[in-house]
Amino acid sequence: MKAKRNMRCAGQVYAQVLLVIAVLITGTTVNADSSIQKISRSEEMMDTYFTITVYSDKPETAETAITEAFNKIKKIESELSIYSEDSELARLNRKKHSIPPRRI
Repeated sequence: MKAKRNMRCAGQVYAQVLLVIAVLITGTTVNADSSIQKISRSEEMMDTYFTITVYSDKPETAETAITEAFNKIKKIESELSIYSEDSELARLNRKKHSIPPRRI
């Protein structure tokens, strides 16, 4: 008797879990906004490729955001590049020899 009750409870829990999953799946597909577009752009920086993807209903705003993000990456690259003699990192590396080491 107890085993049948446990099996019945397990079956009810299983059915409830399936119901929740079904609601979640249909809820995400029914409410999907077809005006949302995928805007993606790739650029080579910092000796690798960056891809930025934005999902938006305003492509112009998304393009602006992607451009701003790439500009920030370019700024970081210009400051930290080991290949550019004008970078902040290159300047620090040149100065390190002029500052004597300190004993701590």
